[in-house]
Amino acid sequence: MQSSIIFERPKWPFLRPQSGLKAQAQARNPARSVRAAVYRELASLAPVWGQVERNGDQTVFQTFELFRAWVQRIAEPAGVDWLVVVLHDAKTAAPLLILPLMVVEQGPLKVIECADLGVADFNGPVVARGMVPSAVDMAAYWDVLKAALPPADLVRLSKLPARLGRARNPLVRLPNVHPMKLSNWKADLGRDFPVWLDSNVPEKLRADLAVRRRKLGKRGVITFKAAETEEEANRFFAQLLAERRERFEALGRRDLLADESYAAFYRSLIRPGEPESLAVMQALLVGGEIVATGYGLVYNEAFHMIFPGFAGKGWRNYSPGLQLFLASMEWAADQGLKHYDFTIGDEGFKRDLGAEEHPLYEKLAALSHRGRRTVYLDRLRRFVRRNPIIARAFARARGTYHEEAAR
Repeated sequence: MQSSIIFERPKWPFLRPQSGLKAQAQARNPARSVRAAVYRELASLAPVWGQVERNGDQTVFQTFELFRAWVQRIAEPAGVDWLVVVLHDAKTAAPLLILPLMVVEQGPLKVIECADLGVADFNGPVVARGMVPSAVDMAAYWDVLKAALPPADLVRLSKLPARLGRARNPLVRLPNVHPMKLSNWKADLGRDFPVWLDSNVPEKLRADLAVRRRKLGKRGVITFKAAETEEEANRFFAQLLAERRERFEALGRRDLLADESYAAFYRSLIRPGEPESLAVMQALLVGGEIVATGYGLVYNEAFHMIFPGFAGKGWRNYSPGLQLFLASMEWAADQGLKHYDFTIGDEGFKRDLGAEEHPLYEKLAALSHRGRRTVYLDRLRRFVRRNPIIARAFARARGTYHEEAAR
C-alpha cells in the first residue's frame, strides 16, 4: 500500500513566491503591450537610447555619454559582460524603458546587476516621457524583462533612487523592493545663496568657517575656479589624483582613481568651456596654489559632487574641504542649478551643509533554484530584523551554538 504525503507551500511572508500585484497583472495580461529586446553593441543601441533620453528621465549615471565611456574605458577592457534590456511598445515599437546591466560571477552564483563597477552612485532605468506604469503593470513588465535576460541565478538591482529627475522610478514600484542602509544626501539650493546659507547651515559652523577663511586669506588671495581650458582641467585633475593618493595611502584604503582605466574614464567626461560638458573640474586656490579640488557632474538641474579632495600638511587647520564645498555650492547656485547632490554616504558634514537624506532601494529576484535559496535567505534576514523578539531569539540561539561549538 502506497501512502501519499502532501507538502503545503509555507505561508510565511518572506517566502511568498507571487504577490497580489502579479496575480492582477496576469488577469489583465498587460505584458502583451510590451516586448523586450537585448542590445550588446553601442552602435545599434545609440539611436534607441538617444530617442528616450532626449525627452525622458534618468539619473546622470544613466546618460548615454557616461554609459558609452563606461563600456569603452572600463567594462570592455576588463572583459565585463554587459547588456542593455529595452522594453518596446508592442504596437508602435517605441522604446519605453532602458535598463543597462552586467553579468558578474559571485562565488557559485551568476548574478545580473546594474551596470556599475563602482562608477554609479545611483542605478536605474532610462524611462520615456509618459511611461508611468501602475504597480500592476510594472509587475507584468518585470516578467517580460526577466524573460529576456541571459541564463543566470539572480538579479540584483541596487542603489535605486525613488525618482529619476522629474519622474518616479518604476522599478521601485515592484514587489519586494527594500530600502538599503546606503542613502543619498542632497540639498535644495536657493537663488540667493547667502540667504540660503543663513537659513540652512548652523550659525556655529558658519562662524567657524568664516574665521578659518579669514586666516586662510592671510596666506594669499582665495579664488575658486571651474576649469575653462584643457590646461586648467589637466592641472586640477592631476592635483585631485595626488590629493587622493596621499589620503588613501594614509588610510590604507583602495583609491578607485589609482586605476588608470577609471582615471581615464572620469577625465574623458570633462570638456572644458563647453556648456554641455557632463563633468566639471573645480579648484580652490590660495595665492595661486591649489588647496582643494572637486570633480562633479552636472545634470537634471543638479550638481553631483563625485570626488572632493584637499591638500594635507600645512592646510588642514583651515578646513579646505569644507571651504571647497561652500564655494562649489555657491557656484552651483550662481549657475542656476536647483540641487546640490553630495551623492552617497552619511558623513555628518553633509547634514551640517543643509543636505537631506533620500533613501536608496534594492530589488533581488531569483532566476534559478540556487538563486531562490539566496532570495529566501535574504527575505528571512529582513523578516527577522523587522521583528525584535525573533531577532533576540536568533541572537541567543547563535550565542548558545557558539558556546557549544567551543566546548
